[in-house]
Amino acid sequence: MANTTNTSLLLVRLEADPSLYATPWFLTIFAANFPLGFVSRVLDLLFLEGTAAALVKVAVCLLQEAAPLILAAHNLEELMMVMKEGLPSIPNSRLEDVISQAGSLNISRSVAIIFVIIMNHLSIFVTDSWSLTRWSLLCCRRSRAVSSPRSQGGA
Repeated sequence: MANTTNTSLLLVRLEADPSLYATPWFLTIFAANFPLGFVSRVLDLLFLEGTAAALVKVAVCLLQEAAPLILAAHNLEELMMVMKEGLPSIPNSRLEDVISQAGSLNISRSVAIIFVIIMNHLSIFVTDSWSLTRWSLLCCRRSRAVSSPRSQGGA
């Protein structure tokens, strides 16, 4: 979670709107920048899950996998080079790990983090790093409580 929060804070600090890097991913199902093998695995996951949430899960896992590369960027130009050239050149074994992680990712637990990142980018709710950390921890606690077996009737 620390890398996710640090990555989010860097994206906000550099004013990297998700539309700058994620739009080509979603519009082309990652085919614009990534190797064909990775794209075919994304399609496998998309068909398996039957929902576009699979694309969001792949994007989240890809950003988590690339956190060290992203955190090394000092300005928006460097960040965009990482997003357009660094991420697609991640070794195939690590891209396979991204797909595996996305397949096992419980999107309901990640919704709180995604919500915080989106709200932070829109500058509507979260105004500083202390609030971001506090809000993301609160959301994650609530998300865990909602998705616990006890709250689902012991199922």
